[in-house]
Amino acid sequence: MIRTICLNLTILLFLLPCPLTIQSRIVQPSIEASNILKVQNAQIQKQDDPKTETGESNKLKRQKYSLIRKILSYFKKISEQNKDRLKKYTEVLQNYSPSPKQIINGLGKISDAYVSSFLLVPRESFSQELQIQKIIKRMVVGGTTQTIATFAHETAHALVALWQGAPRVEVFIGDPTKPILATARIGPCIYALTKEIPPNQGRSVFYWPHNKKQTALQKLSRKMAGGIGGLTGLAILVFIKELYSTNNTENPSLKKKIFNATLKALKPKIWDINTIDQIYQMTSPEQGYDGAELWKFLRQLRCNQKPK
Repeated sequence: MIRTICLNLTILLFLLPCPLTIQSRIVQPSIEASNILKVQNAQIQKQDDPKTETGESNKLKRQKYSLIRKILSYFKKISEQNKDRLKKYTEVLQNYSPSPKQIINGLGKISDAYVSSFLLVPRESFSQELQIQKIIKRMVVGGTTQTIATFAHETAHALVALWQGAPRVEVFIGDPTKPILATARIGPCIYALTKEIPPNQGRSVFYWPHNKKQTALQKLSRKMAGGIGGLTGLAILVFIKELYSTNNTENPSLKKKIFNATLKALKPKIWDINTIDQIYQMTSPEQGYDGAELWKFLRQLRCNQKPK
């Protein structure tokens, strides 16, 4: 009996730790999972806490997105308010549809006027050239320079024609096919300013007597007079500009001023667009230019023909 009791107690002592161990092994994973959940919750609270760096970054992100939404809603509101106005402007632009040729001609006139101002206004740095005041000044000076050069060119044609016996001459400053803005009569010359800004072209119309015959040399001299007159007009502009220039630090006498201004005016300006234009008018063989008469005269001389 005692032996049986001892054996039972021994078996109980060996079996008693097993359920405890199993129970501890079963409970242990739940403890680890709870610890992981606690850590994750702490991290989430840390992110939402504005006192931490992560919380501050999330707050800034929310503010940034809110600002973007406000900006987008503001532009949407403006677009809705100006919808009728934009529609009106679109209709106006659709009604006025210039051809590519007109656009190219307009850009060419703007660039010509801008570059023409270099004769009287010296070049400056790129940043200064982009100022609105500088651009307007160059456009005004360049347009005035082109107008005076055209006036001098056509006036020289007219003066030679009058000297050759033409009783009346009409001078168009600008495109003669466009409407006339103003007219003026100076002796036997009638000047007409056409609707072209700036007037960088012109034409002279001569009225000859019926029995008047023109020689080839007279025609050539009349044609060449235009370029010479245009170059003379540009030289006079440079002379006036240098005479009244205030850039001189010294105070020279009037004679010295006139002498220096004359030297500047007579100095050849090969790279000036106005000078190039006048020379091109005199030497181009293209039909419609003054140089076509020069090449015709030279061709007849080369062929041993009497120029007509």
